Order: sequence, then C-alpha cells, then structure tokens
Amino acid sequence: MERNLTVSAARAFGMLFIILCHFFGYSDIASLRFLSEVFNVGTTLFLFISGFLYGEKKVGSYPKWFYRRIKRICIPMYIYMASVFVYRVIFVTHTAEPFKYLLYALNCRASALFI
Repeated sequence: MERNLTVSAARAFGMLFIILCHFFGYSDIASLRFLSEVFNVGTTLFLFISGFLYGEKKVGSYPKWFYRRIKRICIPMYIYMASVFVYRVIFVTHTAEPFKYLLYALNCRASALFI
C-alpha cells in the first residue's frame, strides 16, 4: 500500500492540534483557554482519518473483525483500569470505591461523577 502524503500531513496537524489544545488548556488567561477549544479539533481529525482509512479496507467477516477490534481495545483498557484501581487503593486513598470504578469500567463516567 502506497503512503498517502495528505493523510500523513493531516495526522501531523492532528497531533499538533492536540498538543496545542492541552498546552493552552492549562493557561490562567481566559483568551488562551479559549484557544484550547479552538485546537480541540485534533481528536475529531484523528477519528475522521481512521474512518477514511478503515473505509478503504476489505473486511472478510464482520463478526470476526468486530471481535478482534474489541479484544484489541478492551483487554488493554481493562488491564490498565485494574492496575489504576490497585494503585489507588494501595497508595492514594487506602479505601476502595468499587461502585465508582465499576461505573468507569462500564463507560458510565458521567454517572460516576455524581456519586
């Protein structure tokens, strides 16, 4: 597969936008924090590029493809979340908040904020 320079340039701009978004997000000056919102398009750009690149792929079996994608994304995410939970219990709070972490694990983050 030949390298597409337009996609590579869009990736570079996306990375730059994400870095600038985080950089300006920590500013104490309101006008600079506004720039954080302006540069917040980096994540959307990456999602657009991913959709574009996956749209060109040929998928033989969709159930197998979904299973592989879920396995590739969810297993590392749950391993990371379990390690953060253990770290917080041992070193940070000395108390477990299992219900809050269960909501995080189920991707119900907004619900966990109100507990």
